[in-house]
Amino acid sequence: MISGSRLLTFEHQGEKWVALRSVVEDMGVSWQGQQAKLAADRDRFNHQGILTVGADGKQREMLCIPLRRFPAWLYGINAAKLPNPAVRQRVELYQAASRLTPTSPSRCSPPGSPS
Repeated sequence: MISGSRLLTFEHQGEKWVALRSVVEDMGVSWQGQQAKLAADRDRFNHQGILTVGADGKQREMLCIPLRRFPAWLYGINAAKLPNPAVRQRVELYQAASRLTPTSPSRCSPPGSPS
């Protein structure tokens, strides 16, 4: 768990991936800004549009990055530049918990948290 939110991951082509939109929205950061950042640095984050099933059961293409690249992407967000203190704090919580340890194929938790 990251600050009360679960980071859901899934397997794709033998690797764990993270769908970013739910993470970005949970932090309160601009989704459009993060999409632009990922598009500008495609090689660094190796992002892909992957067909996933949403909470409503419908299939959607989601912008995803490999879980191993997730901490680098998180630290690419400069929390000090965020004007809203609540958003800044939320981003900092995610960054602090970004040393993730897989606890199952579908979720990850920071070290020391209950499984």
